[in-house]
Amino acid sequence: MKKQPLKRTKISDHTVLYIIVLIAFVLMCTHRVVIEVLAANIEKNDAATAQVRRETLALQQSHCTGKQRVQQGATATYTLSSGGYERTYHVHVPNTYKPSQKYPVIMNYDGIDGGGMKMESYSSVDELPVIAVYPDSLMGTTGFTAWQGAPYSLEGDYDVQFTKDMLEAVNQNYCTDPSKVFAIGMSNGGGFVVIADCKLPGVFQAIASSSGAYYTACDDTTTKRASLLALHSAIDPQVPYVGSATKGVPAVNEWAQQQAMQRACKISTHTSDVYGSQHLEWKDCRDGERVLLVVLQDQPHGWLSVPSAPGMGSPNTAEYIWSFFKSTI
Repeated sequence: MKKQPLKRTKISDHTVLYIIVLIAFVLMCTHRVVIEVLAANIEKNDAATAQVRRETLALQQSHCTGKQRVQQGATATYTLSSGGYERTYHVHVPNTYKPSQKYPVIMNYDGIDGGGMKMESYSSVDELPVIAVYPDSLMGTTGFTAWQGAPYSLEGDYDVQFTKDMLEAVNQNYCTDPSKVFAIGMSNGGGFVVIADCKLPGVFQAIASSSGAYYTACDDTTTKRASLLALHSAIDPQVPYVGSATKGVPAVNEWAQQQAMQRACKISTHTSDVYGSQHLEWKDCRDGERVLLVVLQDQPHGWLSVPSAPGMGSPNTAEYIWSFFKSTI
């Protein structure tokens, strides 16, 4: 039987065009799916990379890797732009400083017409096992440098911002313990550390003031406040202990009582020592703070000398303040 030749089916041009369009559509969909998968993978990889960076940064911060190495026992001077001003400050590290070990930080604020290097020279804070920071104040309205809050200082929160910026810079360059940041102020600087603590809640663990001039009140009773040590002379001629309406400063004991009330302290004691110094202390406060006012006798205004206990050697105000700071940790 003779085979019949296969009959070829002719495909129309429309069918060919349809097939081409269908193939193109499938390819486009496939391409889109591939792009979406790649984009999802890239996003996933970016997230993983960011997480690794965060973990690496946290590890570096926890172990203080990447911090600059500085000369032990030396003081370095820095500048930064803050609040529209070029500011300077000085940082001293102890003789035992290691860039891999975390250290407490003490910010130190001198009085009117003072400076960071001046306070470093008389305060003996450099002798403590801490990173000591000595900022310089700006020129006030009477031809003398001054810190924010005094009637003779510039208006605005520029020094609070400077403190915040300065502390961030110190934390970046040195191995610091953010849970152990303290501040000391003398006279006008003593008044300022109270303002800084009020406006930067939770930054300072404790603050101390010697012969503080408390021109500006802090009425905040809701946010966390630092423990407070205030040293004042009963016969201070410049910032009278009993207060002065003319100078615009309150009675120091009433001011301390107000500080205790703002911290919701429940226990108060009043004692004296063999040197005649009076100790007014408030405890059991809202967040575990303490408020201690030490009223010293027969001393001028300034960096006050705290009498040492019998058999303890010469007095050292910096060591006394440091003991108070450590008791709050």
